[in-house]
Amino acid sequence: MKILFVAPPPYLPNRLHRNRSFDLIKILSKKHEAHLLLVTTHKKEPKEFKEIKKVCKSIKIIYLNPIEAILNCLRFPFLPAEVAYCYSREATKEIQNEVKRKNIDLIYLKRLRSAIYLPLNNDTDSITPIPVVIDTTDAMSMFYNRLYKNSNYPKKIIYKLEEVKYRTFEKKTMEKIKNWIVCSPIDQKYLQKLEIPINIYVVPNPVDTEYFSFVPKLEYHNALLFRGLMNKPVNIDAVCFFVEKIFPNVEKKIKNIKLYIVGPKPHKAIKKYNNGKNIFVTGFVKDIRKYITETDLSICPVRIASGTRFKILHAWAMGKPVVSTTVGAEGLLYKKNKNIAIADNPKEFAKQIINLLKNKKHYDTLAENGRETIVREYSFKVIAQKLETVIQDVKITK
Repeated sequence: MKILFVAPPPYLPNRLHRNRSFDLIKILSKKHEAHLLLVTTHKKEPKEFKEIKKVCKSIKIIYLNPIEAILNCLRFPFLPAEVAYCYSREATKEIQNEVKRKNIDLIYLKRLRSAIYLPLNNDTDSITPIPVVIDTTDAMSMFYNRLYKNSNYPKKIIYKLEEVKYRTFEKKTMEKIKNWIVCSPIDQKYLQKLEIPINIYVVPNPVDTEYFSFVPKLEYHNALLFRGLMNKPVNIDAVCFFVEKIFPNVEKKIKNIKLYIVGPKPHKAIKKYNNGKNIFVTGFVKDIRKYITETDLSICPVRIASGTRFKILHAWAMGKPVVSTTVGAEGLLYKKNKNIAIADNPKEFAKQIINLLKNKKHYDTLAENGRETIVREYSFKVIAQKLETVIQDVKITK
């Protein structure tokens, strides 16, 4: 099958900013002829993009001027800001052109905001009679609802407006596109409550088990890892919560404990914690595997979220235990104290960390079960089968 994979700004798919897209493209290309249409506001190509070029039949990259993208937010105030930001008339035309030129069999839209590339008030048939599937990953109105509930004014007002806009946009998109993919059953159930007759499939986030290989524990470093995009509100909140409420309790029991906060564009609220002694804010790193390997535990003190978190999946894949909040582990196939430690209050969270650093048997159990979970539920082979089932079903029902 010839598949046109469409991804929105700002970044081209890579292991950091568009991890799910990066992996799904490689999975699709193994059995299908993958053609990419990518819109970006960043001219620089990430080094990993070379991997994508090798497996795709064709790639069309459309550059969207960041200033024009910002102006779009003013031009389309009724749309969610992220959706308006991505608008590109050129992208809409190119989708139609690519479908005709390449004789495309299926359009795979990545992220809800990619729906802006279809006509706003018409059916998908006005573009092409071929099947269209949209992989939103998360339920975006649910995400902004959670931001709203966990924020203070004036941000609270902004997040509420975005929630309302996203809910409206989700419903309008459901009227045009009847086949949706999300990464967790939580997002699926939420979207089903909108009561619009569409097909909503769950395809979890995939993990490259060869790239993120199991690393046996040889020695303790007394080091914790929190990683992610450090300008995202969910990660800012998680870091502040951990450093201020949890980490002091760990320091009392574990001598020379260190915390590595790893990820690009750290917010000023995060940068202030960097002391060069036991808390290190690294910013961007070329290879996250180095930090997963050289720390003992990965932490996920996330309190606001939708979808599922690669910070847990990649730690599991490399045999590193994870301590997470219930929200942080939401949507994943986890078993408390079997493949993950769960805690929602600061003292219990600290207790779980201390226990894992002092109890080698418990540490090894979580490490081995975490890796086994990845191989069984999230490996490329498993996700490829789930994705293929969706694609064939979409093709048949069209």
